[in-house]
Amino acid sequence: MVKTPNNPVIGQSLQSQLVNHRLFPAIALFCLGIITRLPFQSQIVWGDGGNFALAVEHFDVRLEQPQMPGMFIIFIGFARFFNLFLHDPPASLVMVNVVASGVAAAMLYVIGTTWFNERVGLTASLLMLTSPLLWFNGEMALSHMLEFTWVVLINYAAYHTGTGDKKALFGLGILMGLAGGIRPSTPFFLLPLALYATFLGLRKGKFNFLDVVLAVFLGLLAIALWMTPLIISSGGWDSYWEMVRQWLPLHTEREDADSALKIIDNVFLLLKAILRTVGLGLLPMLWVVTIKRPNWLRSWRKNWANRAIALSIIPGACFFLLVHLRRKAQSLTIMPGFILLGALAIVSFSEHFSKGKRRQRWALITTVIVSLNGLFFLFGPTGVPTWREIRSFDAKFLEPIAFIQENFDPQTTAILSHPLYKRLVAVYLPEYRQPALSSLVADNRDRPQVLTPPVDTLVLLDNRILRNPEQSKDFQQLVMPSGKTIRYLTWSGDRQLEVTTESVQLVSVSDDK
Repeated sequence: MVKTPNNPVIGQSLQSQLVNHRLFPAIALFCLGIITRLPFQSQIVWGDGGNFALAVEHFDVRLEQPQMPGMFIIFIGFARFFNLFLHDPPASLVMVNVVASGVAAAMLYVIGTTWFNERVGLTASLLMLTSPLLWFNGEMALSHMLEFTWVVLINYAAYHTGTGDKKALFGLGILMGLAGGIRPSTPFFLLPLALYATFLGLRKGKFNFLDVVLAVFLGLLAIALWMTPLIISSGGWDSYWEMVRQWLPLHTEREDADSALKIIDNVFLLLKAILRTVGLGLLPMLWVVTIKRPNWLRSWRKNWANRAIALSIIPGACFFLLVHLRRKAQSLTIMPGFILLGALAIVSFSEHFSKGKRRQRWALITTVIVSLNGLFFLFGPTGVPTWREIRSFDAKFLEPIAFIQENFDPQTTAILSHPLYKRLVAVYLPEYRQPALSSLVADNRDRPQVLTPPVDTLVLLDNRILRNPEQSKDFQQLVMPSGKTIRYLTWSGDRQLEVTTESVQLVSVSDDK
């Protein structure tokens, strides 16, 4: 931290110069974050992104728009703002994450510079901008990138709350309250950090207990801001609670780490997530842990910034290690801390090997690491968070969607997709019959869905549904311009089709009666 002279005029002048000195790089990094994301945006929604896209136009948890527990209202709200201009719900969701990437880049620079020094701030920002996992999620219509950015903002507010800043205390309360409207787990993971920061601020005497009560009240108002429309759109509190009661057993049906082997498995999953976040920045981090080996306890006691980083990581990491980590993107709650640790390790590594030319060596090492990380995202293989993976998924569905629109009548055609892609028809082909068919089939696997007149054609959107030749032996094929085929089945008006995820069966209308 920079100390200012006792003379208030001189002190204010120096503080103003310091703010201006940090403002231009922060703005430049914000713009860089947006510029680097705009050309690589995904064109097709992934997974829960379909639920989010439908929720942009009509929010109703009863229809899984979005999925339970439905606490994504802030994310959906931001997307609705962009949708006023873009008129494209999936693109609007992605744009939220594009802007969030810019905000995260700017704030990590501010945090690193404020807590440590400018080299740490610039390294943290560049490491985040070229992180394969963060760049990937910055191009998706999912909530993970906005969650990452919100955690960065909470970390910033918590740190300044710990220094006794009353405005930061109120901001922390509001940010914590709103965090549940982006992802429900975020405020729980960061609650220890918020409580400890508040305790430190109280101990400094720069705000009092009534200020804390006011901050809590502001947090409760922030919760009400997103909770109220959630409850109303769900048909009232009783209706929402009943949905939660039915959803909880399904959500908690997972293999928790109740053995050493499962814990070790979670450790490796988390390490993969860290590697995909900091990339080659992991090498200086390993050097710090294995070679430099600092006094962690002394560092914890001496530096509030180090404690803030630790408290932003430990609760979430314990959950991921001892409970579950289904997808690596779920770990983004704790990744701001690892980005800062990676930046500190890179700066420390460069200083250790170049006593006389620290800035030059730091610039070289940082450039090499962030360049290789960025190149991996741009040119890396499929199956990992890269642009090639985004393009591969887009290509998988862009052509079939356009081909179906050109060759099949919406008035008589229904479309079926694999359960993994069950929302794509409702998002991109809503004009066709029974756009929710794939969701109904996926969610009711023991009960066939029946296609009745005027529907006389079923088109399979992808090759994963009914992939066994015996399951689709009566289907015909059309060849698309790429040479790939699309399968479809037609039938006469006196018959109807029973559809499940495993089979289709034509039955006579009279037999059905």
